[in-house]
Amino acid sequence: MIDQDAYDLIEDMLNRSSGLGLEEAKESVESVLKGVVEYGHRLHHPFFYEIRPLVIIAEYLQKPNVRLKFCSQHEQYDGEIIFGGVSKKIEFTRAVDGFNEALQMELLKKRGMVPAFRKIEATGSKHKRVFGKNETSFVEVKTEKWFQKISDGFVQAYEKKLKNDKYSGYWLCITFDDWVLPKSEEKSLFNKSCQIFWARQKAAKTLFERVFIVGDSSKFLWDSNSG
Repeated sequence: MIDQDAYDLIEDMLNRSSGLGLEEAKESVESVLKGVVEYGHRLHHPFFYEIRPLVIIAEYLQKPNVRLKFCSQHEQYDGEIIFGGVSKKIEFTRAVDGFNEALQMELLKKRGMVPAFRKIEATGSKHKRVFGKNETSFVEVKTEKWFQKISDGFVQAYEKKLKNDKYSGYWLCITFDDWVLPKSEEKSLFNKSCQIFWARQKAAKTLFERVFIVGDSSKFLWDSNSG
């Protein structure tokens, strides 16, 4: 599939007012993944951080006759799952330092290598950026500090959405980069960070009816109803 075909397919999913059945949505996502959706393109974010996670959640729910609606930026929410006569609106948010991630991608294009879990040293604007050494180094994972850091990212992403009462009763999906643990059998370790996050939130303000956390690999999903 050429790149334009991938973009056209994403546009079609976003503009389908009647929604898509789960199987059709899965086929569309798989077709897009065979092409190239460039980081920084306006359709990159809605595809990887809204459309794809919504399909993953729908598969997880295992409800019959599911329809999915992927909403454009003009809607009051990001997505919708319809099953059994019930409609659930879903808002998506990203557990990431957006500016730092953008710097990572700039540096990756420039040098072909970038530190994954550190603040990027840089000065200047996008068109006159000067990067520091930004040397890669060993990152210690699976430690208490590491689990807490991931949990802090979930908390920050969640609390950003608490500022808007219009989301009351919605479902929320937090997406994050889970590739630091590349093996499928290790993904369950992220449950610890999710549990730390949820223990803090249950005692705080309640806004969303249900919360999901989905990894970029599509191999990890956490559900507040079972967490």
